[in-house]
This record gives sequence, C-alpha cells and structure tokens, in this order.
Amino acid sequence: MFFFAKALPLVTGVFLAAVTWLGSLGSGTATGPFFVYWCSGVAAALGLWWAWRDQHLRCHTCLARITLAVQVGTHGAPLLEGVGDELLCEYGHGSLWVPGAPSPAFGPEVWRGE
Repeated sequence: MFFFAKALPLVTGVFLAAVTWLGSLGSGTATGPFFVYWCSGVAAALGLWWAWRDQHLRCHTCLARITLAVQVGTHGAPLLEGVGDELLCEYGHGSLWVPGAPSPAFGPEVWRGE
C-alpha cells in the first residue's frame, strides 16, 4: 500500500504536467504531441522505478528509512565471506543486505527480518 500511495500521485503528476505542456505547446505538427507523450512516459517509468527502489530501502515493518550501515566482510577474502553493507533498522525490525562490488556472486539485496 505504501508503494501505491507514493507512486500514484507521482505518475498522476507526471501525466498532468504532460497534458499542461501539451496544451501550452500549441504547435500544429504531429510530432509535438508524440514527443510530449513519449517524454511523459519516460518520466513516469523513471518515477515508478524510483518509488520501487525507495520501497526496498525502507523497513517493511515501520516504513522508516534504514540508515544504520555496517560493513560486513573484507575485500581481501571475498571467496570466504560475503562482502558488502548491512543496513539495520533503527527499531530492530531487521536488516537489508547489500552486496559489495567485488563479489556479485552472493546475489542481490536480501531483506533479513527477525
């Protein structure tokens, strides 16, 4: 629900701005509306991507941004242990594992709840 509450006004605002831009454009060419709708579609897709990405950086229980970062592992021994950051919820609900650059074999981000 938090994702939809954030994404719906964002996409609505993008398309309302596109309609306003289209009304103020006033050009008689056919490429004007196509360009406006194409730009608004790209802006809406980027907005949805940002909302989805922001959703994964928040605690699933309290929806607070996970800010306490802890460096896990060492870059000298990436095969023995995972290297990356573990972001912790301030209220102790869980952690988010973000793998580091030298060892992408450990997989994508993993939410570890309690």
